Amino acid sequence: MAGQQPPDPRTLDTWENAFQYPLPIVRKMELQLRRNIEENRQKLRTLVGASYRDLLGTAERIIEMDGQMRGVEGELGEVGRRCDGGRIERIGVNFGRLRGVGLREGRERERGGLRAVAQTKVLQSCLVVARRIMRRGGGEALVVAKVLVLGRLLCKSVEEGGEKPAVLEELRRRLGLLRKRLVAYIDRSLLKTSTVGNDGLAQSLAAYALVTSSSAKDVLRHFLNIHLERIESEAEGENTSKSAILEVLDFYKQTLESSRAVFPRAFMEAVARLSKGPLLRDPQITALTELNIDLYGDWVAEEVQSFTPWLRHESLATSEVQAALKSWSMEAQKMLLTAVTTCIDVQKDFSAVVEVRRAVVLRYMAMASLHNDEHVSDTIREVAAVTRRRLGEIAKRTVHAGSDSFSGLRNDSASHQATSDIWNLASQDFDLHAGAKSFRTAILAKQHGRGHELQVICRKLDGWVEDIEALVQSVQQLRTVRWHSELDVDLDDLEDSDALVDELNKDDPDKLLAQLRKGVGEVLKKLYDGICDAAQSVDDPATILRALRELKRRESALHDLVDVDVGDDEGTAQLISSLHHALAVQVSKEALALWSSEHGRHHNVATTLWDGSPVLPVQISPTAFKVLTNLHGSMADVGHDLWSARAVDALKRHLDKELAISLGDALPPRTSLPTTTKNGHAYEEELSSNGGVTTTVDHETKAAGVEATETNDEQSVRSREDQIQSLFDILYIGRILHRPETTSQKNEEKKESLHNQASELFTHLDLEHSARERLTKSANEYWKRTYLLFGFAGR
Repeated sequence: MAGQQPPDPRTLDTWENAFQYPLPIVRKMELQLRRNIEENRQKLRTLVGASYRDLLGTAERIIEMDGQMRGVEGELGEVGRRCDGGRIERIGVNFGRLRGVGLREGRERERGGLRAVAQTKVLQSCLVVARRIMRRGGGEALVVAKVLVLGRLLCKSVEEGGEKPAVLEELRRRLGLLRKRLVAYIDRSLLKTSTVGNDGLAQSLAAYALVTSSSAKDVLRHFLNIHLERIESEAEGENTSKSAILEVLDFYKQTLESSRAVFPRAFMEAVARLSKGPLLRDPQITALTELNIDLYGDWVAEEVQSFTPWLRHESLATSEVQAALKSWSMEAQKMLLTAVTTCIDVQKDFSAVVEVRRAVVLRYMAMASLHNDEHVSDTIREVAAVTRRRLGEIAKRTVHAGSDSFSGLRNDSASHQATSDIWNLASQDFDLHAGAKSFRTAILAKQHGRGHELQVICRKLDGWVEDIEALVQSVQQLRTVRWHSELDVDLDDLEDSDALVDELNKDDPDKLLAQLRKGVGEVLKKLYDGICDAAQSVDDPATILRALRELKRRESALHDLVDVDVGDDEGTAQLISSLHHALAVQVSKEALALWSSEHGRHHNVATTLWDGSPVLPVQISPTAFKVLTNLHGSMADVGHDLWSARAVDALKRHLDKELAISLGDALPPRTSLPTTTKNGHAYEEELSSNGGVTTTVDHETKAAGVEATETNDEQSVRSREDQIQSLFDILYIGRILHRPETTSQKNEEKKESLHNQASELFTHLDLEHSARERLTKSANEYWKRTYLLFGFAGR
């Protein structure tokens, strides 16, 4: 479609038929019509101008001949009246004597003085007119150039005439200043290619050639140089915004279009029109009444009256223009790339760089498709590389901004414990408008144990994740740019357009995402390493666990955004396990101390509260209740948010071990295994419960069939009732600390556990089978009635 030729506009019947074709064809027909109109205008102007000059010349010749005829007739009449033949002869002789050479020279000097005065008057008028036209503007540089050339000729004629007026040197100086001002004025008009039009541009170039006596190649070189200087000044200027860059690109595009439109044809035609007649008879000069050409024209020197502008008519081929434009374009594109780089380097926002990239690449694509510039594809790739580098720098800076999120991590438990009660919020005033955001934020902070320091960390992490999310969205925008739909031209004229679009819409986003993924992974690893280091120096595992939890939450969000993989899950799991153990040690420290101090003493057991036959405990001892209450309070103090399933499991494991060790130190030594008989027969006693505590008496002891007796050492430890109560406490606490056994736990040696200690006590007390079952059942039933009291510890 781009190569289809438009129809001849003269073949169209109506103007509506022109718009039946595609828009590019209609534009080509418009350009063809404009060229035809311009050519007809120039031809008509040439014909009218030539005829007008011929008519003026004829009229002037007729007037001159009429004056001469009148003078001749007057002289002949006077001669006829006064003289006869002899007298005429005498008068001729006397006239020769009286009016010799000296008289003729005097008259010549008189006429020279008058000519110098007249030419000086015209010269002064030229300076005034030139200054007025340049001050007024309006694109009349060619008229000013003609006036200044006329002034230069007059100044030279007066100087060579003999007597020099006193003001001649001042006029020459002012003439030189005006010439410099005219050159600067022409340069400014040459930069306004979008406003003066191609005709005005051609006239300005002709004016420059006239005032500087430059050839066509020199004029083209000057035109391109001043445009290159303009681009260079814009590229190196401080105003490096997107709009400024787009203006420079539009200026670059307009320069190419104007150069191809003016050179060589329009410029050579404008220059040729200057040489069609004497300058003093040029219509634009004679139209300036301030010069008083009609009054002083006869006194102007002959060489000035007959001067015709002559310029060096060096041929300027289209191939030479194309070669000059190609060389100029390469230099200009280097400067444009520098300007784009400067513009992008000052941008700090990712989306701003993306927008600059889109706008600049669209401009280059439009220029490439309109002007068939083979180097634009390489320039677009360079622009893409520059923007990709800057986007990578911004992404790296944004990503690594999260590296200091945990800087200065310290114990935050004091501030949390002081405000751990969520009901304290009832005494505070909150702004409940617009969804009560502050109130909800305060509740979440309480619920998740976020003290002041942890809130600061959360804000840093949230801001970091939001910044990365914005980066990812901006990178994804690079994939959605539809270059074909945003341009009014066809990209088929652009070399390897498909590959270029793939690089812009696929390769660049992929590289940026890979760089972003790598940077996020490095920062996350650094944050995890920082938490590991903090775990060694911070003696509050709750703070580390909360910080690690917040980081894990953000890592999940980042994984959805950039598919980041930190790795080292095993190391993180070990860290969490060690922190859970440290938390269990910290929380249970006071409860274990209370257990150790109270359990070794002899207590008066409230056997009156026992039930059944034989009577057995149905509720735990005050010591066990105090221990569990203390443990529950300690767990609540550190925060409800920390007690995940693994944290509770670690606490249970630690309590099971430590309580068993403490209980083992208080039990009497086992010297022999007692046996139990019932109705004179040995039997096997077994106790099983929901808590997983099962004890089987040795078969050899059962076979003996003798009654179990208390050992002598039993009196030094505790009474039998105290031991039964302790057994009930152990069964109750064992029910709380019950954990599903894994394969590794089954293979572990369980000497230091409540399970083993309960078995020891069952064997030591030599209870009947029914009593054992009832104790276990009572412990389970009591747990069902009281688990809400210690539900937090026993979940």
